[in-house]
Amino acid sequence: MPRRLLLPAAALVAALAAPSPSHAAVSWGPCPEPEFQAFQCGTLQVPIDRSGSVGGTVPLFARRLTAGGPNPGRVALVALSGGPGQSAASSAADFAVALAPGVRERDLLVFDQRGTGQSGALKCSALGRSGTAPEVVGGCARQLGPARGFFRTTDSVEDLETLRREAGYEKLALFGVSYGTKVAMDYASRYPARVERLVLDSIVPQDGPDPLFRSSVAAIRRALDELCGGGR
Repeated sequence: MPRRLLLPAAALVAALAAPSPSHAAVSWGPCPEPEFQAFQCGTLQVPIDRSGSVGGTVPLFARRLTAGGPNPGRVALVALSGGPGQSAASSAADFAVALAPGVRERDLLVFDQRGTGQSGALKCSALGRSGTAPEVVGGCARQLGPARGFFRTTDSVEDLETLRREAGYEKLALFGVSYGTKVAMDYASRYPARVERLVLDSIVPQDGPDPLFRSSVAAIRRALDELCGGGR
C-alpha cells in the first residue's frame, strides 16, 4: 500500500471502530410532576444557529411515554402543537389519551419547540410597553438580538430530526395540529425516509395560511351538517 494511503485508512478503521453517539445526547429520567408519572423527561441541547454564525444553544425539553408493543423503540409518535407558540409537553397526557390507539405500538414523544414552554421560551419585556406596533416589535427584536432569526419552522424541523436521531428512533409518525401540521409537512418534505405516517388536523399549508381563510369558509357547511345533524 502506498505510504500516502496509510493515514486515511487508519482513520477510517478508527472511525468504524468508534462507538456510535446516536443515543448519548438525551438522558431520560422520571418527570417530577405527579400528572406525568408515567412519562420520562429529558432535555437535548441544540445549536441556536446550525451555521455557527450565532453562538449559543437551545434546550429542547421532551416527554416520552414508552410503549409495550411488538416493536418498542423503533418508531415514535410525535405530537406537534399549534400556534406557533404553544407548549406541547404540557399537554403530553392529553395527547396520550387522544392518540391511545397509536401509542399501543409506538413510543409517544412530545417536545416543546424552541422558544416555547420549557425549551427556552422567548420573553420580551418590550412587548409590554406602549407604542406603535413597529416600535414595540422593533424593541423586542433588539432585545432578543441576532438569535431572533433562528426560531423558524426550518429550525424546528432540524430540531425534530436531531431529537429523532439522538433518542434512537428509526422513524417518526407525526401528528400535527394547526401550525404543527406545517412543521410535520416540512419535516416530511425534508426527511421523507424518516416518516412512517402523517396525521394532520386543521392544516396550515406549507407556504403559510391563506389570509382570507377560504378553506375554512368552504368547510363551514360540512362542519355544521356534522355538528347539527340527526336532530341535534
